[in-house]
Amino acid sequence: MKNNILLIILLSIFLSNGYPQTWPKIYIIPSNYSDASCACETYDSGIGLLSKYIGAGGYVLAGWFLKTDVNSEVIWERTLGNITEYYSWYKMMQPTSDSGFIITFSTHYAEEDPHGYKGDAGYMKLNACGELDWCRIISDPGVDNFAQDVIEVSDGYIGLFANYRNGSPPTYDNPNTLIKLGFDGHIQWMYNYDNALFNREELLSLRLLNNNTILATGYGEYKLDAPDCCIKPVSVNIDLNSNPEINTY
Repeated sequence: MKNNILLIILLSIFLSNGYPQTWPKIYIIPSNYSDASCACETYDSGIGLLSKYIGAGGYVLAGWFLKTDVNSEVIWERTLGNITEYYSWYKMMQPTSDSGFIITFSTHYAEEDPHGYKGDAGYMKLNACGELDWCRIISDPGVDNFAQDVIEVSDGYIGLFANYRNGSPPTYDNPNTLIKLGFDGHIQWMYNYDNALFNREELLSLRLLNNNTILATGYGEYKLDAPDCCIKPVSVNIDLNSNPEINTY
C-alpha cells in the first residue's frame, strides 16, 4: 500500500514538472500598459514574447521581452530601449539558429527630437539569455524609417524597412528597403525596392522560399492610369543574387 501511494506521488510530481501544460497566462508590466507584438517557440519548448511599453496618451515608449519555460513561467525579462529618454517601437522577432533572437524596431535614439514623429529603422540581436549581441540603427535624417520584418539566411539576416516621408503608405522614390546584415550585425548591402505599377506601396513581411528567393508581401495603390485604381494586396518575388541594383557596403 505504501509503495502504491509513493508511486502515485512520484507520478504526480513527474507529470506536473516534466510535461507541458495548457495554460492561459497574463504578463503585466508594473506601472505601464503593454501590447504584445509577436511570440515564438524557443529552443527549450518555451515561449519568447515581444511586447511594447505604452505610456500615457497611447505613445509607444520602449520594448519588453520575456522568455518563459514550457509551462509559461518567466525565466527572464528585458526592457529594450529606454522608457523615458527616447521613443522606440519594437515590432517583429524571430528565433535564430544559435537559440537567440533577432528583433526589428524603429527608434528615436539618434533623432534630433527623441520624442518626435520620425524614427530610424533598427535591428537587434539577443543571445539565448536575452543579452545583447549587437544592435544596428540605420540613420536617415528627415525620413521616418520603420523596420518591418527580418529573416535568417545561410550567411546572415535579411531585413525589410519602410521609408515614410509623407505618412503611410510610403509615397516617394524608395518606399521600401531590403538590407543584408552579417551574423555580426555589419551591413553588407541595401537594396531600395520601388514597383513602377504603384503610386505608393508598403511591404510588410518576408519569407525565404525553397529556391532561395525572397517573397515580400504587403499592399499598394495602383497608379491612376492603371485599369484598377485602388488598394490591393502585393506579393513580390525578389531574386537577390541576380539583381544589379543592390548597393554593397
